[in-house]
Amino acid sequence: MNSEADSPGSSWWKRFLNYTFLLAAVAVAVWFFLESRKEAASAPEGAGPMAKVQAQAAPFVRVQEIVEKEIAQAREYVGRVEAIDSVNLVARVSGYLESIHFEEGGFVKAGDLMFTIEKDRFRAEIESRRGAVSQIEANLAEAEKYLRRLQSARRESVPEKDIESAQRDVDFYGAQLVSAKANLELAEIDLGYATVRAPMSGRVTKKHYSVGNYVGPNSGTIVTIVQFDPIRVVCSLSEVEYLSLMERSGSSPEKIFRPTLRLPGNSIYPAKGSWDFADTAIDPGTGTISLRSRYSNPEGLLIPGGYVTVVLSPVKRETLPVVPQAAVNEAKEGSFVYVVGENNRAEMRFIKKRSVLGTDWIVEEGVRAGETVIIEGVQKVRPGQAVRIQNGGADANSAAGEKS
Repeated sequence: MNSEADSPGSSWWKRFLNYTFLLAAVAVAVWFFLESRKEAASAPEGAGPMAKVQAQAAPFVRVQEIVEKEIAQAREYVGRVEAIDSVNLVARVSGYLESIHFEEGGFVKAGDLMFTIEKDRFRAEIESRRGAVSQIEANLAEAEKYLRRLQSARRESVPEKDIESAQRDVDFYGAQLVSAKANLELAEIDLGYATVRAPMSGRVTKKHYSVGNYVGPNSGTIVTIVQFDPIRVVCSLSEVEYLSLMERSGSSPEKIFRPTLRLPGNSIYPAKGSWDFADTAIDPGTGTISLRSRYSNPEGLLIPGGYVTVVLSPVKRETLPVVPQAAVNEAKEGSFVYVVGENNRAEMRFIKKRSVLGTDWIVEEGVRAGETVIIEGVQKVRPGQAVRIQNGGADANSAAGEKS
């Protein structure tokens, strides 16, 4: 007994499907044949069969010519203002504060009188020690006179032990005189320490003691002087940026950039800066190195602990090639572009980038002005492969071939 699948209607349906598949296969083959003929016809005239096959495989790309631009980019960093020097004034002798000669927050000059400790006790001590010096000098003079008298007498009339005893007295009073003069000098030094003067110019902080307080070497800081003019600003550069600067300058950043400041109100600080120094080591915690620049600050606009913007402007302008960002690719070995060379073949070229300029990369090494780089269709290109250049939607392959 025949099954339903073996009915006449079912057989007709199978034959219809087979004919349909056959016609579809023929149509696809014809389409591929026509397309291959069209692509082969686009190969250069007179090219052999291999060239036509390669032309069929060459991908369409868009390219752009590399140009040089004048580079004058300023770099900006956050800067922190810091004092170059500061000093804590302390009492070097003990006593009551007799007078204070500065105003908190005011400016002082080197040598200005800052404060005075009562001096009466020190003056009295000096007078006492001067008296001791005079007494010992008198004793020494008498001992030397007696020794000379013994030495001038006849040897047989003066026992040797008397001369030796007189010599010991002279030596004793001489040593006492040295000690007494040293004590007098110390007393005079203590009197000088009772008057404290500013060792440098700067602004004074809040005082920690007032007139009438008893102060001494263990009392700590009485007031601090902070140098304001000149003043220093420190900014931090990444390790990569700093090494790039060193490579370009050969020794120091002052050959590349000139520092200026922009204040928090967005105004430019009038005084020009000069490079002070760079730290001798990279901070392992941040991976940065600090650069310090110095500025005159006669008006005190720059306050230690404040923040400004450090603008690093190039000392001289440079002319370097720029490459569209779209042309730059990344690999484990570094950044690279495809340069279209002779016979429209793509050459893989590694480059050394510096920084971004608009939509381009500034390039230090690897390419030069006048060369052509691929900006679209890079994902289809392999090193050494021939490409077909199409810019603005028109096939410019023949024109590019004439250029090469």
